[in-house]
Amino acid sequence: MATEAARAYVEGMVFLLAVIAASAGGDPGPAGEAPAGSPAPSPVAVGLSGAGRSSRMAIEQTVEEIAPLVAQIAGRRFTQVPGVLIADIPRIEQVLYEEQVHLLRNATDLGTEAARREARAAVANTGGLFVGKYGFLDHNLYIVPGAVRAALAEEGLDPTLESAVLELVIAHELTHALQDQQADLDESVIHQSGKDAVMALNCLIEGHAVWVHEQVGRARGHPEAVDAVARILGYDLGSPHGVDPGRYYTSYVYGQGRTFVEHHLTRGGPEAVWTLFVHPPLSSSMIVDPATYGNAPATLPEETRRALRRGRDRFVGDEWTLGEEVVGDFDLRERLMEARASTHLADRLVGAWATRGAPKAGAAGAEVQLLRFDAADAAWSYVQAMHANAGTLLADAMSETNGAIEGTVGLWDGVPSSDLAAREVIGLTSMNGQQLSTHWVARGPYVVQVVLVNAPPSERTVAAQINRVLRTVE
Repeated sequence: MATEAARAYVEGMVFLLAVIAASAGGDPGPAGEAPAGSPAPSPVAVGLSGAGRSSRMAIEQTVEEIAPLVAQIAGRRFTQVPGVLIADIPRIEQVLYEEQVHLLRNATDLGTEAARREARAAVANTGGLFVGKYGFLDHNLYIVPGAVRAALAEEGLDPTLESAVLELVIAHELTHALQDQQADLDESVIHQSGKDAVMALNCLIEGHAVWVHEQVGRARGHPEAVDAVARILGYDLGSPHGVDPGRYYTSYVYGQGRTFVEHHLTRGGPEAVWTLFVHPPLSSSMIVDPATYGNAPATLPEETRRALRRGRDRFVGDEWTLGEEVVGDFDLRERLMEARASTHLADRLVGAWATRGAPKAGAAGAEVQLLRFDAADAAWSYVQAMHANAGTLLADAMSETNGAIEGTVGLWDGVPSSDLAAREVIGLTSMNGQQLSTHWVARGPYVVQVVLVNAPPSERTVAAQINRVLRTVE
């Protein structure tokens, strides 16, 4: 049986393959059932958990009571209050699956079968977490009655809060219905350019719904329920920029999104938020630093873009599917957190870009990233953090797997002009000798990171392509 350390390496490689393939617009092949890196989020659900029992009549009555309050707080009127459907988890999963297929087919280059695989993966990882969901395809409000009780129990919270928390869930989902009627969520997501822009829009959508449900909760005399939902979702109202490592996604999207929305509400009222739906934030960095909203994201000079592409092209095979994207604050902060590094380094990121390739079938992939920080010390710290974490993980894995994993992590002299360079080379003997290598090179404020899965060129080739990219930014 594989230990946790071994499983972490295997799952990490499979996840990386899915990220590379999905971001390149290709079919992940055998890794297609793993969590995808680029499905458009379904931005209309509040994630709690459980199953339960409340009458449809009582829920419909609550919807009728709360809908006018949601409209008043949000500053817009419903064209129609959505119908209520009492659902179980399988029904929620089916709705989520259909939405994910729709978004993946329309917002990415994935084919139908690849979109279905990615959608199944999304459902497998999140489908059982929903208490309520607004279906943006059929415009119905789905409620899993009684599910709040399990969420409260998991957090050790007072079970008598169940009814009040359910009201907040309904207010949250009604806000999504109002957003859809006023801003057309489906079209908004499809027309965002790139995964990070979709993430930023998701933060706006969820952050707005959180802010409205909090105001509804306070207006109806449920401050304890407001605090309970904040705890369940993993963000702290007293420290809106704090991120709970165990709930990174929800704390970022719901918590940071709420803070972003509140920043604009304070300055311009409810109409300022509706303007955001017309002109959404273009990057997740604007969510964590709301004052930068409206600024043009950092762009990559065409010469550097060509150098990244040429570097990638030296690592990919014939007929591999290629793609490129912006690496956003959300992704970098998650990477730092997983590496047990200071997430403050994400605050010092000026811009980051990735170019990738993957075959249409088989377990392989190549990625070249360029990260630009605000100063050389931040770039050096990033490489040092990645190097230290890789060394710790590899040592643990090798000591626990009886030869199933082998490899090396250390400083690297392949780029003598670097401020700091390191590499990791991993072999998975239990998976037919599959290999993963990562190279990190810092020079000045820049980091070039090369990740190769079963695409092992010579160290000289890796060094040459890293130098090629660095020369263009000097």
